[in-house]
Amino acid sequence: MKGICITFLLSYLSSSIAFVSNRCPLNIISKDTSCCRSSTLFSSHTDASILATNDSSALEKAQQLRDKAKALRLEANNAEQALRSITQQRVETKRADADSMIDMLLDLEQKSSSTTVNNNIPTAQTLSLRIKDNRLYSATKLQKIVERLHERETAMIMGPEGYLSKTDASIVDGKDDGGGFQIGDENNSIKYKKEEVNRISGLLDNILEAVQLIDDEKSSNLASALRVRVTDLRQSRDALVQRRSWVTTRRWKISYQIRRS
Repeated sequence: MKGICITFLLSYLSSSIAFVSNRCPLNIISKDTSCCRSSTLFSSHTDASILATNDSSALEKAQQLRDKAKALRLEANNAEQALRSITQQRVETKRADADSMIDMLLDLEQKSSSTTVNNNIPTAQTLSLRIKDNRLYSATKLQKIVERLHERETAMIMGPEGYLSKTDASIVDGKDDGGGFQIGDENNSIKYKKEEVNRISGLLDNILEAVQLIDDEKSSNLASALRVRVTDLRQSRDALVQRRSWVTTRRWKISYQIRRS
């Protein structure tokens, strides 16, 4: 009977050990914790995979945002260039329209934008007749004419090809080369440009007198408003010329000191 009990007890223990071994195939008698470490390693590997997936997703989103920002910058640049082109076209159209009206006042045969004013400046009486004959007696048209003449006058003075620009460059460089003008090119000489400024200025003044004559006939007051506009434009330009002259003189002094040192 005792043998039977011992046999039964051994059989029960063997079954229990086999059951535990199937659940965790390790030696639990030696209190080995490899099963727990295996579970921890699996959990760590899973967390690392999740982190790697999250990092990949974040990088992909960042690249998408960079691509979108690049596309927006390109779109903005294209829109800006288109706006500049439209603005420039409007300016050129406005200038061409004003030059055409100036040609009418000068009675030029070729109806195109003239770059210079002819030597024979029409008198105020002649200009008044041409203003009326060509239907130019309006505040909008006359303002376009005087503003365009002032613009051309200013370009001859301090524009890229103006005599002040050439003279300033010559002074700063310390060269006595006629202000950078080409010898033999009368249209590019300082003398010519100054004479052209005087002609444009004289034409502008005669136009104001012509408008005054028409004002007297029509009991209107366009000439007064035009004179105010021309005075403001000239004062602003003269202030820029003075400022530019001061800067040029300052640059010349610095250049001179550097050459002497």
